[in-house]
Amino acid sequence: MKLCLFTVLLVSSLFVQSQGLKCVTCESDDDHLDKFCEGTLANVSEDKMTSCKGSDRCFAAYIKLLAFTGWKRGCCSSENADVCDQDNVLTEKELCTTDGCNTMDPRNGVSKMAVQGWMLGAILAVGLAQATL
Repeated sequence: MKLCLFTVLLVSSLFVQSQGLKCVTCESDDDHLDKFCEGTLANVSEDKMTSCKGSDRCFAAYIKLLAFTGWKRGCCSSENADVCDQDNVLTEKELCTTDGCNTMDPRNGVSKMAVQGWMLGAILAVGLAQATL
């Protein structure tokens, strides 16, 4: 009986692993607005999730550059140099590792964003000042 139960559990765990991580996948920007993708998501249905074979993390990202804003949610892998490992001062990003976990608002690091925005503004001001000399 114990062997039978162990076998069932082992086989079912292998099946779950073969399905891969499921992440919310969507994009929204000024040209292609998808209000579902913006902010903190609630009550996400299965049809908004994608099975991410070969990926071990989900991400939620927000970018703001002057008047442009964009949102992206999806799958990424720690094994490849993709959105998981790209960092810059214009993007706020959150990573997670469970099914459907990327429903958070990545802008919740507001103080970090404000500091980065201030730094970018200072760099642009110095660059413009030097260009006019």
